[in-house]
Amino acid sequence: MTYYEIMLLEGDIGEVKEPVALSQDDKASAKILTCCCSPQTDILIDAEDLSVLHGIEIKNLPARISHLKLLSADIVEVKLRIPPTASLEFIEGQVVRMK
Repeated sequence: MTYYEIMLLEGDIGEVKEPVALSQDDKASAKILTCCCSPQTDILIDAEDLSVLHGIEIKNLPARISHLKLLSADIVEVKLRIPPTASLEFIEGQVVRMK
């Protein structure tokens, strides 16, 4: 399970957008994507401990595109190359903004 994919144990959610990353099996087992829904009632979730995110700082890093791969009609895999002296601690579910 990822940091943004959680189990809905109780309550109701509304989908803000279609959770295309979830399989039918995921949906049947009450998994939801937190980035695609909002609570409609009080909810109870089973989420991973996010203390691993403590201390990660926001950074602006120069990067070059090293690889592009079309995975589907609306999903592209992008691999970025950053300077060898730069450090980037990325955890799935985080946002990367490119300018």
